[in-house]
Amino acid sequence: MAMKPSCWRVVLSMILMGLGTPNTRAQALTPSGITYTYTLEENSQTKLCEIILDLESPVAPELIEFTAFAGYGKVDKTVAVGFIAVAGKLIGADDFSQIPLSDAAFVSKTFQSKDRLDYEVRNNGSFMAATDNRGAAGDFLRAFFAGNFEIRLESREPAASSSSYAISEGPPAEAQDRFGTCVEHLISPAVSSL
Repeated sequence: MAMKPSCWRVVLSMILMGLGTPNTRAQALTPSGITYTYTLEENSQTKLCEIILDLESPVAPELIEFTAFAGYGKVDKTVAVGFIAVAGKLIGADDFSQIPLSDAAFVSKTFQSKDRLDYEVRNNGSFMAATDNRGAAGDFLRAFFAGNFEIRLESREPAASSSSYAISEGPPAEAQDRFGTCVEHLISPAVSSL
């Protein structure tokens, strides 16, 4: 049975808008607001240096938290570098509903996370990618600090959707300096334990 001309227009429109096949990707969105925050978390088992990138978007998912981290495992004395991605929707003025992710990627001209990092879809709906390879870790952090990258997300909700966000600026120099100092302190105990 042949499709009517109006059906072809609908199919073509869906493909152009990124709603067609799962491999079709819409153009990257520019967030309406971004904020970078440096944090340090430590407990008896780990120490984490983090730069958190919070994005606000005019379309769903409306809020994205992308955390670049370097972590030191105190038990096994290893250092890992990577990211954690979380997405959600605003419900009302101050309420947040998390969107469970099935996939996430960091993409720049110099670094593709899919090729270089190991992945884990976490039970809490977030997505984590990391490596203990120093070369891959350094390449990822340099690309993140430089800006001009995309964050690509795939939802695992029944009506699965994908989103891509274009980030032009990297973290401010102060956050990069604090993160760098933190990482130096992580690497020292890992190296001295060899």
